Amino acid sequence: MIHSFAALKPAGTAVEAIKRGERGTDLWLWDRLTIRISRMAFSGSQDPSRLEINTKVEHYDNIMKLMFPKQWAELDNMPNCDKAAIEIREQLHKDLGAEGPAIAVDGELESAMKCFANHPAALYNAIKEAQKYREQEKLGVHVPEAQTQRVWDNLLHAYTSSHGKAQSSFPVEPLPLSYHHEKTLRFPINDRVKNPLRYPPKEQAQLQHGFALKQVCELERLNISLDSPVHSILAKAFHDATALSAFFSSNSPRAPTPRDDEPSTGRADSVLVIVVPPANPHPAAKPRELALSGNILQLYDTKAFHLERIPSPVVSSTMHELCLMCPEVIEHLGNRTGTCPQVHPVAGYHNASLCVPFFCVENKKDDKTVLQAFNQCRIYCISCVKFLAALGIVGFPVYGLVTTGLQGTIMVAWNSQELTGKKGVVDAKDKCDFTILMDSYLVSFDLTIPLEAYRFMLAVHRIYLYGLELQDEIKKQNLEDILTRPGFADWAMPPKARTPKLQGN
Repeated sequence: MIHSFAALKPAGTAVEAIKRGERGTDLWLWDRLTIRISRMAFSGSQDPSRLEINTKVEHYDNIMKLMFPKQWAELDNMPNCDKAAIEIREQLHKDLGAEGPAIAVDGELESAMKCFANHPAALYNAIKEAQKYREQEKLGVHVPEAQTQRVWDNLLHAYTSSHGKAQSSFPVEPLPLSYHHEKTLRFPINDRVKNPLRYPPKEQAQLQHGFALKQVCELERLNISLDSPVHSILAKAFHDATALSAFFSSNSPRAPTPRDDEPSTGRADSVLVIVVPPANPHPAAKPRELALSGNILQLYDTKAFHLERIPSPVVSSTMHELCLMCPEVIEHLGNRTGTCPQVHPVAGYHNASLCVPFFCVENKKDDKTVLQAFNQCRIYCISCVKFLAALGIVGFPVYGLVTTGLQGTIMVAWNSQELTGKKGVVDAKDKCDFTILMDSYLVSFDLTIPLEAYRFMLAVHRIYLYGLELQDEIKKQNLEDILTRPGFADWAMPPKARTPKLQGN
């Protein structure tokens, strides 16, 4: 097993952050109703929320599990003309044989093996490059971040794809999943500001405290040493949750107010997206007029433009450049050059596609900035979860990959409506809309080790296959009704216009 404790910052928000009103990531997540947990299932519980967490932990483990078929013809497709590749292949055979007996090929593994058979060089070359860079680092040679990032990108490009024929009937059918670099994500609004009475901080603190206490008890049940890294993580989480619960039980905080300096967008290094055209599900019916109603354009334009029907100032293409979920750009996502035609959003809306991100990547050069990388990826995951919830999709996990040099860790988050309110029962008036973020005791990968690189390849392809399931779920939604629904865009913070660069000087 390749477990990792790379998420060094444990679940739970320190009470000092609440007292000082800090605007860091912890408080940002707290205000977005995020409950942070570790990857550990609960035993002997019939509580719906804990059963849901157990299901998601099992789902995560299935995504990350190591599998290999009885026949290894796929590993032998590469011509024996590269000595380093032959050595890597032999080492992989040896490591896999040491893991245990081979298993029969199921549908998911068969898909991964066929994809691997079409792109065998991607895995071998990634391992070769990773091992070369690791040796250079040991010798004190500087390895640019762009080079290590390219190793991850090559793997993601190769294995976030299907071995079958690509769909070509767009826009009747959605496009296959697409992997893109340097894309801007919209950040969600502050839920506590939006409705402070429905989501009191005390209730969230009690939920966080309950999960942390239960996970610490699970460690004792499993007889895990008090000196183990995972015990330290959960003990810290329990301590923080206890402090939060005590703070909110003895104080009556003032009503939360929005903070002007919170970011409204963030640029992820890479994003795997689902591309769905907002086409009328009934072609014979008359298309609806979407341009002047509460539609996807509100994700970037002001509400005044739609509600008062007055022209807004023409926005330069640089404001929309590389932004997901924005019709002026997503219509041209097939263009990988990074350029965007200067098209007015209204004129280009009707042919624009809906882009739904569900797997985000944050790359860093080394582990010196691992906490920053995890914080950024946490925010990206919450943004993806909130966008799915705005489309009526709840309970589906989204993933985030954090890489520091040649090591990477995958986290997961999802929207939960099983966390109960004050009465401890699931009630329509009392149900809360929380996000659960599993960000510690995760699985990590080191690309210099052939077996771990192979396991990463399997995990990435499984996430791709899961994305196809999510794509089918989105297709079931009546997107035209969702996009025209009043308040659809209320999940996202209003974008901030970029300050023009001054000429001269």
